[in-house]
Amino acid sequence: MAADTSPESIMAQAQALIDQVQRDLDAGDALYRDLGLDPDSTRAALQAQLTPELHAQAREAFEKDKQDIEDQFREDLARAGLTAPSKSPKPTRRPRFMV
Repeated sequence: MAADTSPESIMAQAQALIDQVQRDLDAGDALYRDLGLDPDSTRAALQAQLTPELHAQAREAFEKDKQDIEDQFREDLARAGLTAPSKSPKPTRRPRFMV
């Protein structure tokens, strides 16, 4: 499993994911419009139905998923041997030439 972990590759993957989410949101808005509904007012009505308990459950599920993803990411980095140094490396000493 040779995944490219360069910063450019990670940024490209993140941008692709952002673009996909935006397309999905636009598709949802189009669905509401096709059904004769205003997307903004529909979201507001659905948000009003969300009780604090349901919001807390959704937040808890989100945080758990986020933690699972971060744990998996750390495991993948460790498996690939790409751990960040814990402290800055010591500066190298200049060689002293003997005469």
